[in-house]
Amino acid sequence: MTDIILDKDKCMLCLSCIRICPMGVYENKEGLISPVNVNNCINCHACEVACPVDAITLKN
Repeated sequence: MTDIILDKDKCMLCLSCIRICPMGVYENKEGLISPVNVNNCINCHACEVACPVDAITLKN
């Protein structure tokens, strides 16, 4: 399983992670990005690459 570390202090709510994730891991809940479907993550790192402020880190 992949650990998804999201630095909410860095996150600027650009929604890039939500748009690019092929597995629907992220959701915008009440103005905060949250990795809600972590078990769906296929560790493709698309969200990590798409984040313009490096707020997402994936660890195996």
